Amino acid sequence: MEASKQHRTAPFSRSESGRSVNAGGTLSAVGRLIERADALHLRAPELALVLGERAAALAEAASADEQWIRAESLVVSARVRVGDRPGTVGRAVAALRAAEHAGYGDIAARLRIDLAVCARSLGVPLTGLAALRPVLTDPVVSPVHRAAALCHLVGCLGQLGRKAELDRVLVEADKLVVGDDSLSADTQLLVRALLRVGTAAHRRRHGDLTAAADAARTGLGFLEKLDNPADDGGLVRIRLVLLLVSTLLDRGDAEMAYEIAEPVLAEPVRAAGVAPMGWLRLAVATRVHLPAGAGEAAIELVREAVASTDRHGLSAITARLWLELAQLQERFGQAEEAIACLYRSRAAEQLHARARRQACGVLAGEFGTGQPASVDLDEVLKAVPSRPVPVVAAEPVPEPEPEPRTPAWSFGRPRATADVAETTLMPAVRDEPAPQPGSRMRPEPIEVRAPEGRSGLGAPLASRPGRGAEQPESGEARPVFRPGAVETRSARGPELAEPRSAGRGAGLGPEYRPESGESAGRGRGTGRR
Repeated sequence: MEASKQHRTAPFSRSESGRSVNAGGTLSAVGRLIERADALHLRAPELALVLGERAAALAEAASADEQWIRAESLVVSARVRVGDRPGTVGRAVAALRAAEHAGYGDIAARLRIDLAVCARSLGVPLTGLAALRPVLTDPVVSPVHRAAALCHLVGCLGQLGRKAELDRVLVEADKLVVGDDSLSADTQLLVRALLRVGTAAHRRRHGDLTAAADAARTGLGFLEKLDNPADDGGLVRIRLVLLLVSTLLDRGDAEMAYEIAEPVLAEPVRAAGVAPMGWLRLAVATRVHLPAGAGEAAIELVREAVASTDRHGLSAITARLWLELAQLQERFGQAEEAIACLYRSRAAEQLHARARRQACGVLAGEFGTGQPASVDLDEVLKAVPSRPVPVVAAEPVPEPEPEPRTPAWSFGRPRATADVAETTLMPAVRDEPAPQPGSRMRPEPIEVRAPEGRSGLGAPLASRPGRGAEQPESGEARPVFRPGAVETRSARGPELAEPRSAGRGAGLGPEYRPESGESAGRGRGTGRR
């Protein structure tokens, strides 16, 4: 048995010294792999994934914790970019704990951003918000990672509204990227194009289709300025085209949308663009070919999409594509193939549901459930270090002066207005049967009872002073007195007199607008004019 280090008295043997030399060579190889993978994480994420996996395995075998954390963070980022998000959550959380324990703030920020992307894709954006909060206040985080965190913050808060504040956050993210001198020119253009993906999605989510199309076109313009336009790695261009095509289809411009999508559909698909290419093929098949009557072209396009996503193990979009293909085949009379597609859709859905439950459990254990009550949007936005953005202040709108309201209970109401008010208050009185012929009915004054404490309101209207002395002016029509209607109201009993006293100020007020000359000296209480 080999002696332990505590009891070792002799110098190292040749095998032990050779092992230490091999360990040193292994660490240097791991460092080179990590540097190469880091340089390719935007331009070739599928290659960065292979290099990162190899570096992580070598670092773990050599017990090099720092190298393992760096390599594992690159693996997580690459897997998130190629679309394998539910199965990456466990590794991301383990790497995040190790990075925060070792004090690697920038690596921890990158892992938190990737976990926020996973949370959004799993349907729990508020959990992603909880993962992003420390990134927004950590001074160690680089500007490019802070800008990415702000972009995904807008995505996590999309369901809460507040479009103006979220627009300001996106503008601040772009300023951070422009002011980062550590980035090369091509990398800066790639990152700014990625920010335009989030901007276009945010504007389309809020219904601003013109601004969404402009943001997508701006991102495509950034890619045209690259020295090698293929350096986007299948990560940026396909997403911008998908957003532009979807926006044009929302606006009803199917012809232009197909012109933009057709050259992209003819290109080979890279690993990072499989998922957005699947959504693009589905959009063109169901919103361009199918309305045009090209059923076979639509079915063929969806078959290509589902074959690509199934080969790469993207179960969520695969389930949706199988379902859409089943509906298309059923519509065109292919019942057996439709049933088979439904079975495959159900199987893929079960795979995704199981992976989603496991991933959501890991996220909830690390960041909580992210209940809406615990989210304070103002605090989150205040934590973002923002630069002042000039805002044109809107001109204050003067409030209209309230129109003087005349009290509706004045004693000086004309009789014609009173008849209209009574009809408005009780419309059923006019519909009652007329009195029997031969019976003579004499109109009686209607007595209004007022609450206690108001003097002068309990007297009958006909007995008030000055009521019968009023004469209409020359040329003014005399109000018509309807004895039948008044007799019918009085015959119904005293219970109908009570609503009249209560409705003088509420129900009858809008119909009454007394003239200035009439309300000057009629009865008591007109001084409130």
